[in-house]
Amino acid sequence: MLEFATIQENAKQLMQQLASTFVRPHGCFGFFTSFIPQMMNSTAMEDARTLKLLASRLDHDQVELLHFVKNNTIQTLDFDDVQFTEYKREILVGMYVMLWSQYEHSISYYINHGLIEQFQQSLKIKSLDELDGEKFERSLNALSVYCSFIYSKREDPVYQVLNSRLGPEIQATIHTVRFSRDTDNSTAGCFSGIMCSFGLNNMS
Repeated sequence: MLEFATIQENAKQLMQQLASTFVRPHGCFGFFTSFIPQMMNSTAMEDARTLKLLASRLDHDQVELLHFVKNNTIQTLDFDDVQFTEYKREILVGMYVMLWSQYEHSISYYINHGLIEQFQQSLKIKSLDELDGEKFERSLNALSVYCSFIYSKREDPVYQVLNSRLGPEIQATIHTVRFSRDTDNSTAGCFSGIMCSFGLNNMS
């Protein structure tokens, strides 16, 4: 998997890259998807926007985030610059994982295939299954801590937009994604994917 700086830059450029995919043909189902382009574009673009905001925010939270992690988690690392950069990479990968997981089921995967392609290119993996259990868990744990950090700053105007976009259910969403590895074929998972496809499960 790519280094933090590359993944971060990919996240910042995702909206621009995603916009170009909306003009591509959609194959034999093009007639069907032509009925919902605005809904599709809006859902994917809003997720891309949230990812960009989070990636950009990681440039500015060094000291306060480090303090928060040390005082609010069981992390035993005495973070040096290299370790902290790796931790930020895990946060960002966790955000990719959480968003990608919402599009894993067949209908939402097809409708939002342009977004999935960008996720694949950004992380240099074909599927979330390529992340082993430890990396999957570590990334979601790091994201959960970071979201708690952002929430702790909710009264600060600098953080209000990202707080609003992540929403009050973000921790529940992260927990659901963790659990989803054991329930990928469930009816509930499929329904969640369909809801996401039609913009009914958006965080913003």
